[in-house]
Amino acid sequence: MVSRALGARYHIVAAGGWPIWRSKYSPYAIPDFYDHVDLLRNADKWDFSRFRPDVIVVTLGTNDYSYLADLSEEERRKGRAEVKTHFLAFVRRLLKQGVPVILVYGFFDYPDLGVMTEEVAREIASDRLSTIEVRSARSLDDVCAGHPGKRTHRLAASRLTRVIRDLL
Repeated sequence: MVSRALGARYHIVAAGGWPIWRSKYSPYAIPDFYDHVDLLRNADKWDFSRFRPDVIVVTLGTNDYSYLADLSEEERRKGRAEVKTHFLAFVRRLLKQGVPVILVYGFFDYPDLGVMTEEVAREIASDRLSTIEVRSARSLDDVCAGHPGKRTHRLAASRLTRVIRDLL
């Protein structure tokens, strides 16, 4: 939706249930496979020199927080530290591409994910790093099969489109 609104090309790296660190839905994590041509079927490395984006948009962490929700308070505290460590490393890795990175959060009601996302942005303190909070699907009564529905995505896309236009 965003690329259509901006008349832009896009490249998506995504897999349902995949976390930054750990998920109850997948044994794989996005940072471990991000630089591959295909997340699992092809071990070849992606040649980043062949496609240089104008901006990188990241929406990660909800699967990690779903995993953390089932842990004891002590395990959750340790797990949060692991998620943050992996989140920081992944964002630093993305910033090495030399383009703006936008961290999007809020699709689900995990307030601490927003807190962590803002912590990551402050700790990295790059003028190429920004954050966007979007409305949660639950607050919009727009949850479909456990995921944000069309209305949530349309609202998030509209906001992200405005932010990218202003940024570029």
